[in-house]
Amino acid sequence: MYTIYASQILSPILDNHVFKNPAPYSASTLAWNVPSGFTTLVEVKNRPYLAAGNNDNSINGLSVNSSYLYYWDGLNLKAFNKTNGSQAGNVLTFSSNTKLMQGGIVADECNNIFIGNTNGTIKTYHFDGTSFDDAAVADITIPGFPLAPVYDLAYDPARMLLYACGKGFVASFDISSYCPNTIFNLSVALDCPTLSAQAIISPAPPPGTVLTYALFVGTTQVATNSTGLFTGLSLSTNYSVKAYLDQACSGIQLVENFSTSTCLPILSATFINPSCNLPNGSIHAVAVSGIPPYQFSKDGINFQASGIFTGLAAGNYTITVKDAANNIATVNVTLVNSLPLQVTAVTVPSSCIQFDGKITATGTGGSPALNYSLDGINFQPSGIFTGLAPGNFTITVKDTNNCRATVTVFVDSLNTVIVNAGNNFSICEGTQKTMAGTSNGTTVLWTPSTGLSNPSILTPVANPVISTLYTLTASIGFCKAMSTVTVLVNPAPVANAGRDTGICFGNNFQLNGSGGTAYIWRPSTYLSSTSIANPVMVQPAPGSITYRLTVTDANGCISLTDDDITISISRQAKLFVGYDTAIAINQPLQLFGVDVFNAGFINYTWSPTYGLNDPFSKNPVAILDRDMIYNVTASNAYGCTATDDIKIKVYKGPEIYVPNSFTPNGDGLNDVLRPIVIGMKEFHYFTVYNNYGQMVFTSAVAANGWDGTFKGSKQPVGGYVWMAEAVDYKGNKIQRKGSAVLIR
Repeated sequence: MYTIYASQILSPILDNHVFKNPAPYSASTLAWNVPSGFTTLVEVKNRPYLAAGNNDNSINGLSVNSSYLYYWDGLNLKAFNKTNGSQAGNVLTFSSNTKLMQGGIVADECNNIFIGNTNGTIKTYHFDGTSFDDAAVADITIPGFPLAPVYDLAYDPARMLLYACGKGFVASFDISSYCPNTIFNLSVALDCPTLSAQAIISPAPPPGTVLTYALFVGTTQVATNSTGLFTGLSLSTNYSVKAYLDQACSGIQLVENFSTSTCLPILSATFINPSCNLPNGSIHAVAVSGIPPYQFSKDGINFQASGIFTGLAAGNYTITVKDAANNIATVNVTLVNSLPLQVTAVTVPSSCIQFDGKITATGTGGSPALNYSLDGINFQPSGIFTGLAPGNFTITVKDTNNCRATVTVFVDSLNTVIVNAGNNFSICEGTQKTMAGTSNGTTVLWTPSTGLSNPSILTPVANPVISTLYTLTASIGFCKAMSTVTVLVNPAPVANAGRDTGICFGNNFQLNGSGGTAYIWRPSTYLSSTSIANPVMVQPAPGSITYRLTVTDANGCISLTDDDITISISRQAKLFVGYDTAIAINQPLQLFGVDVFNAGFINYTWSPTYGLNDPFSKNPVAILDRDMIYNVTASNAYGCTATDDIKIKVYKGPEIYVPNSFTPNGDGLNDVLRPIVIGMKEFHYFTVYNNYGQMVFTSAVAANGWDGTFKGSKQPVGGYVWMAEAVDYKGNKIQRKGSAVLIR
């Protein structure tokens, strides 16, 4: 197990160290620890790209294969020797990267290294033990995300799929072409003269593979080494060799059996029988295996280099061979006199309803008189045997010297059984069809019975789950006949409606079904068609809807189960960030982003960022010294976006501004005299007096100005005095007064 430790406070001496622990895992089983060579990792936060307030101290910074341990922190790529933790080759540093802002590392068995990088790229290098070669293997780009950083990687070796996630995306890639699987074979070369064996693995394992060989007799291990050469073997012993590739990492195990029994000599012999009772027979013995040279004997005492023995009379001989290690083998040979005793036989078939077969045997040669037997025990002078059932029979004939000869014959039957299992046919998986067997038999039986409603009738219903060859056997008495038929089962197609997903309100969405040649979608709601593979959802309403897909293949087979896909449609994306407003220079202004239709906004971006405490907050605070227009973009989990803007006028203040004239003539321009309140948290009053000191207007609402009338009457042109009072955002009372001219 390989781990990396980061702590600048509790154990700074071990900060950014890499550890190796063999099983069972504990502090006492430490194999080695070495500095990573960098101080990138921290105890609290190793994923700085997470949103504010979300800390994660984990990091996918290590990857191991059979050859090396690899390290990647988003800035530095390094290889370590697994044996002692020493550096392997050169370090590769990405000087333009920001540490930890991209990450994830995967190493395959061909020393191809995949690392998450910037600009929507998974960089791929081949490590040759010295350097990381960028040109040896192709990089992987994230379609549609050319500027996004890759945050993390994961690898499924069973499917050889590389998974990636980054800013705004998750993706998967088939990387089987980068490192095709290698199949290793184990063979054993046995050397009988030296009683040794050499285990050989092919093809040769890659450099750095740790090989371990073990020799077993039964379940008992008798030797182990790293060369595969085993000496001092015992004769007549069955051995097994087990080879382990990277045993400590649960690597590949290969097994091959062999036996030293093949080192013992094996003897065979051919012979020519003596004729006419003369000693003119011969035996030719041949030895193989064992340890040459060989010596041969026909009596076990006198040996010769040749295996040919001549001038032999009829009789039994035991031929012995002896090899250079004095291992022996024997073979028995019987020589008989010629002319040989021979027998022939003819048969008459038996009927189906009773045993009435017949054999007539005729013997020649030998010494008369001849006798015949069906069982080799009970003999009779006649070679005629009756009342026989169908079957094989061995007829034995012997002469007066007890010389014997045999012949095997078959008594057939007058079989009148007719049977036909019908023509081969095909069905779809999950369907059935009636068999079309015919016969004149009194009993019938289908085999196998699997998938049949009744195997004992001619026309059972067949619904096997796999293609099956059925045999129909019909019988009348002792007679049988058989016929076969193949039921080909076409597998049912598998419907694939696609993965559940979500879309934005107002968008169309194209479904992509697969698995057949004909398609049925249910329900038809929003669909452009229900009978094509890729219908379009047209203007679906907010909410979610689940479609079920049934497919039919080219054989007319229908999917056994439907597949579902659920489409979630977000609410309409509309953003409101408030009405245009005015503030004093450096007055804090709380801004608000409002999700008008509850579309589920989770990301906000305010632009420009000038004056904002957090341009990615829903409700940032602005402190400005100039006029500003903020454009705001919000998005939800489905990528649906909305924008709005707010115009902020910045005045010197806090202050109360009042125009010095107004024209209440009803033209919509400057018709009302009202205060412009900058940087106030409270407004107390705005009051207007005529030249007689008479109050003609007052209001505690700044937006309510004077329209030039008093008690419903238009006031004359001329000068008017106003007074106003408010409390600024710092809590100071502000009082102002002045005059304004009414012009008509």
